[in-house]
Amino acid sequence: MYLVILSIVILALVVYLAQRDLSYGVAMVLLLLPAYGIRWQVSGVSVTLLELSILVLAIAWIVRLAQRQTSFSTRNSFWCSGGALLVAATVSLFIAPQFAKGLETWLAYFIAPALFFVIFTATVKTEKQLVWTFRALGLTALAIGGLAVVQRFTNGWLVPDAYWLGGEGRRVTSFYSYANAVGLYLAPIVMLLVAWLYQRLQQSTSTVYQRLESGLIAVTIIISISAIIFAKSDGALVGLAAGLLFFGLSAKKTRVATAIIAAVGLITVAITGLPAGVWQTLTFADWSGQVRLTMWHETWALIKDHWLLGVGLFGYPTALVPYHAAKYLEIFWYPHNILFNFWVEIGLLGVAAVIGMFGQLVAKTWWYRQQILTVGILATFVVITVHGLVDAPYFKGDLAVLWWYLLAVSTIITSKTYVRVSTPTTR
Repeated sequence: MYLVILSIVILALVVYLAQRDLSYGVAMVLLLLPAYGIRWQVSGVSVTLLELSILVLAIAWIVRLAQRQTSFSTRNSFWCSGGALLVAATVSLFIAPQFAKGLETWLAYFIAPALFFVIFTATVKTEKQLVWTFRALGLTALAIGGLAVVQRFTNGWLVPDAYWLGGEGRRVTSFYSYANAVGLYLAPIVMLLVAWLYQRLQQSTSTVYQRLESGLIAVTIIISISAIIFAKSDGALVGLAAGLLFFGLSAKKTRVATAIIAAVGLITVAITGLPAGVWQTLTFADWSGQVRLTMWHETWALIKDHWLLGVGLFGYPTALVPYHAAKYLEIFWYPHNILFNFWVEIGLLGVAAVIGMFGQLVAKTWWYRQQILTVGILATFVVITVHGLVDAPYFKGDLAVLWWYLLAVSTIITSKTYVRVSTPTTR
């Protein structure tokens, strides 16, 4: 009952903020990304608080649209790839083996995030409005990372025994039920915060408040990286390292330093060799790696029989059964590989749509490579993609919205109508 009352209050707050300024409502939705875990059953279909917050924001936006107080924006280049992704997801809904589960996936991972993208690109038009969304994400990272750090030093407070007392030993989970969720959420946000902090440090003017905020951003980055380490999310750490390397080499002022650090690291590894545990992880020789290799082998056999349309939304756990020879392993919800995840869920058209999105992001970054945030967005997708080689960085309520949020940010900061307070570059 208390949870219902709290949820009603939160949704009312979203409505209130959206009535004052739609950009405040957008920031509030981002603050509620972790709320994807709060859910109810409506006619047999699970609906989350995050989805409901996007819905009430959409209603407020439509009311403003009807009153001609806002507009429907067409200023983006993701209509084709985004539209293709939604078409592929809709087709997959109707071939899903469990329609109710498929409908939940369709709403949570495609419709709600795409709707948020539309509202965001129609609402956020200035750097001042955009900064509020960065602050909202930073606060969620500080809360999630902060609890994870506390768990590490309080003997696993609120951590499920399977992760604190299990074979891998003492992995924090923060507010989540499993450890990898910490890295999946925090790693891309850390990369985005690094780009934002770098941009702030390039600005010529700095007040006491701006210096304090920059300090808080730095603290959030440190806490979040610590949380990823304590969660033992190797994929997230490797992805973050790849993103930071890409960003460092892209910025002219940090290019030489980044290259030197990378070279020293490679020379050190060549001389001393990698620690045994790290080598086992990178070569998939440990238990986790062997599980993934087995899973991918079975998934590839499945894909060869369903290469065009996939197996439908949330169809993987059911469709894999005839191909699952390794009975000692459980069947996971997704294949834990970014290519296979999309392929089995939404087919070849979905894979083509995602590749198209990445192509457009690369093109935007090339044309606007002088902008720090533009490069930062692509670096964030580098983090997601590298981590996604061994995990599922999209098919989760908060991660799907975060994905479309990044597309929306890329759209507005490369728009001719975007109003900047300052124009720092990567040079």
